[in-house]
Parts: sequence; C-alpha cells; structure tokens
Amino acid sequence: MAKAIGIDYGKKRVGIAISDSLQIIASAFCTINTPDIFIFLDDLLKKEEIDCFVVGEPKNLDGTPTDSTAITEKFVEKLA
Repeated sequence: MAKAIGIDYGKKRVGIAISDSLQIIASAFCTINTPDIFIFLDDLLKKEEIDCFVVGEPKNLDGTPTDSTAITEKFVEKLA
C-alpha cells in the first residue's frame, strides 16, 4: 500500500508529514520554503509510492475562513 502525504501550507513555509505504508500513523517529515514546494513534491513522488495528499484547511475556531484560506485553496487547485 502507498503512503499519504500531509501538507500544512503556509505563506513562508510548508510543513510536510508522511504516513507509513499502511497509512495508520503519519509523522513529521520536514519543512520546505513555500516557493520550493512543487520541486520538493516532484522529487518526493519519484522516490516514494504516494497514494494521496491531505492538505490542512485553515479555519478560525468558529469555522470562518482565515487570511490563509484563499492562498491554500489556490495551492490545492495547482496541486490537483
């Protein structure tokens, strides 16, 4: 079974987590400068068998969008 990649997208840096091959536990993997994220993901996809991406959706405690929500949505569109 392939691994899952967790992405915490930010304006300056992106946090990356990777699961085990059974997708039971994900662990912190690294932090990447935001402009380098697609180069990093392309390289990672060549090295690892990846099944899916899980991208954190920034929300306020009351469920409303944050300043980062629109930026993250644009990233997800480009990632797709």
